[in-house]
This record gives sequence, structure tokens and C-alpha cells, in this order.
Amino acid sequence: MRAGNQNPCALKGSAVHHLKKDLTGDDKQAVSSCETPSRSSRLRERYECMKKMRFNETQEALARECDLSRIIIELQKRIEDAEASREFEREVHARESFYLLKENECLKEQVRTTEKMLLDARNNYNLEISKLNARVSDLEDSLVAEGQRAKTREAEQERAIQNLCSNLYTTQGELERYVETNRELASVKSLLEEMRAESWRDKRECTVWYEVLRRRELFMLLEREAFTELQCLCMQEMNRFWQIKEDSHQAMFCSEAERFLGQILREAEICDEMKQLMFDNATASIEKEKWISLHFSKVQELSRLGEKHEALSTLLAQYMREVEEIQQSNLEQVLRQKTVDDASIVYMLHQRDNEVSDKLRTWKGALQEAHKLLTALLKRYEPFQRGDEVFVGRVMEWLISAPHVKEVINVFLP
Repeated sequence: MRAGNQNPCALKGSAVHHLKKDLTGDDKQAVSSCETPSRSSRLRERYECMKKMRFNETQEALARECDLSRIIIELQKRIEDAEASREFEREVHARESFYLLKENECLKEQVRTTEKMLLDARNNYNLEISKLNARVSDLEDSLVAEGQRAKTREAEQERAIQNLCSNLYTTQGELERYVETNRELASVKSLLEEMRAESWRDKRECTVWYEVLRRRELFMLLEREAFTELQCLCMQEMNRFWQIKEDSHQAMFCSEAERFLGQILREAEICDEMKQLMFDNATASIEKEKWISLHFSKVQELSRLGEKHEALSTLLAQYMREVEEIQQSNLEQVLRQKTVDDASIVYMLHQRDNEVSDKLRTWKGALQEAHKLLTALLKRYEPFQRGDEVFVGRVMEWLISAPHVKEVINVFLP
């Protein structure tokens, strides 16, 4: 350290030593120059007075120098404390800035993550919607195709039923014409009545077959047995008729019987065709009912998919509203936190500025007082200083050369 940081007692001792040296030199000069006793007494008295005066002034100067050195040491301590506090505040501000930057980066990362999740959810929703639309379009196409096929089947069934009815009406007309042309054959008519009753029974059995399609083979076997029995009865009746009638009617009856048997065979074939058509109609009706039930299930599934779509749309809208509310709340929270941080930083800076300005005012007053004391000391010592001017020059040099003091002096001292 410089001379300003030395002990005041050491400064006082050095000043007294220089003063004694100066006084000893003057004394020697005064003694050597003394020629007469009167002059020596006067010189001695003058020397004593000057010695007392110089001693008093030296004591006052040493006291002022001690005060000045204490003031300088206090100023230096305060300047060091101010530098340390300024450095600490810079570190605190840098740390707070670092934490704020990290917090902003974390918030930005959260916002990016939220946006990415929202984009993924939106892509998944669009993908599900596209899949649902594709399935709905496929279902609509399949329903349209099934409707067309059902319409074609219904048209075919209608045509088959119309053909069957026309064949039945034709057969009935032929039977009526045959009965009208052959009124004399009562037995044949009775047989025809029996065959008609049998045909009505077959029709009723066909209606039963319509309800129980799985027993078709058994039903066909029963029909064949009934038809065989009917043929046996017809043959027995024909045998009895041949035995009763005369030989003249045998040829005619044989031809009529053959024609009647042929017609019975044709009617049996027609019955078989009717049974087959009824069976096909029943099968088509069952398939139609199955397709109608399938169509109904598809319609229900489509309605469920529509409800799911509406629910997903509602959930997505609610999720979007929640995301917007969360973003708004996060933004408001960040703004509030930033406002609070800015206000706290402004308050801290204002407090620090006030403290620094107070310290600077104190340092300015102390330096002005020290400057005044040094100026007064220099003015007082100016006429007769010799050894003290070295000390005062060193003090002024230390004040001017110190960088932290020099800045304060250059800024605040007039």
C-alpha cells in the first residue's frame, strides 16, 4: 500500500524526526553566528519562541494528519466495500438473468411439446375420421349393391310366382274343360276330386314346407309315397272298371285311362315344379330376411359410428378449448411472473441506486472535506514548510494516483 495506508504514529514520528533535524541545523547556525552574549540571549529567546510555535503547529499538523489518514483509510474501506457490493450485485443479477433465461427455455420447450402433442392428436383424429369415412363409404356401397341384388331377386321371385300362378290357372282350366267334356265318367270325376283334394293337401304341405325347409327330403319322400298309393288306387279302380264294363268300352277306356294317366303324370310334374319353386321362394325369402337383418345391423352400426364421430368431435372441441385455456393461463402466469420479476428488479435497482447515491454523497462529502483540509494544510505550511512538503506531496500524489479515488475525485470534486 501507499503512504496513506501507513500508521499515523509512524507518520507522526517521521515528521517529528524531520522537525528535530531542521531545528538542530538552525540551532547550530544560530550558535555559530552568535558573537555577543546579548545577541545570543535574544537569539535564544527567539529560538525558544519559534521552537514553541513550531512545536504547537507540528502538534496541530500531526493531529490533522492523523484525522486525514483515518478519513483516507475509511474512504478506502468504503470504496472496497462498494466494489465488493457492486460485484456481488453483478453476480446476483447475472444469476437471476441465467435463471430467467433457463425458465424461458423451459417454457418454450413446454410450449413446443404441447404443440407437438396437439399436432399428433389432430393427425390421429384426421386419420380416424378418414378411416371412418372410408368404412362408411364401403358400407354404403355394399348396402347399395345388396339392395340392387335384393331387387333383382324379388323381381325373379315375382316372375316365378306369376309363372306358377299362370300354370296353376291353366291346369285348373284344363281340368274344368276335361270334366265338362267327360261328364259320363263319374268315377274319373271322383278320382279328379280326390286328386284335387290331394293337390290342395299338397299345397298345404308346401306351406308347411315353407316354414320347415330343413325337412325337405322327408317331405318329398312322404309325397312320393302318397303319389304311389294314389297310382295304386287308380290302377285298382281301373281294373274294377275294366272288369265291369263291356269289351266295347275297353279300348276307349284304355285310351282315356292312358290319357288320364299322362295328365296325372303331367300334374305330378307340375306339382314337383311348384314345390321346387315354393322351396326356392322360401329360400329366397329367408335370404331376404337375412339380408334385411344384415342391413338393419349395418344401419345400427352406422348410427353407432355416427354417434362415436359426434362424441369424438365433442371431445376434440373440448380438448381444443382446454388447450387454449391452458395456453392462455400459462401465458397470463408468465406475464404476471415477468411483471413481478421486472418490478422486483426495478425495486432492487432503485434501492441499489439509492444506496450507491447515498454512499457516493457520503464519499463526496468526505473527499471534499479531505480536499479542504489538505488545501488548508498546504496553504498554512506554504510560507515555511521544508520537510513537511514531502509528506504532503506524497499524500496528494497518493490521492491523485489511486484509481478508485481518482474516479471519485474527477467526478464529484469541483
